[in-house]
Amino acid sequence: MKTIRRCAFAVAALLAAFVALAFSAQAQQTLGGITGTVTDNSGAVLPHTTVMLVGDQTQMTRTVVTNDEGFYLFVDLPIGTYSLKFTHDGFQTQD
Repeated sequence: MKTIRRCAFAVAALLAAFVALAFSAQAQQTLGGITGTVTDNSGAVLPHTTVMLVGDQTQMTRTVVTNDEGFYLFVDLPIGTYSLKFTHDGFQTQD
């Protein structure tokens, strides 16, 4: 009877240790993304707008052009803060 209890306790302890390690072993996300849609003052989308991203700490820059629906996407960005600049013919550049 003592052997069964010891075995059950050992299995329970092993299972608890496994669960604890599984939670601590989860990877932390180190990359992110920024998405948006460029519109004018009336709410109309602005396709083919140049969007420049600048990392505030690193000064890393990336540039994309919005699609036909004014949508832009930056992926695989290191965690941090960023500034965006929007340029479109016929409009003032916006930061």
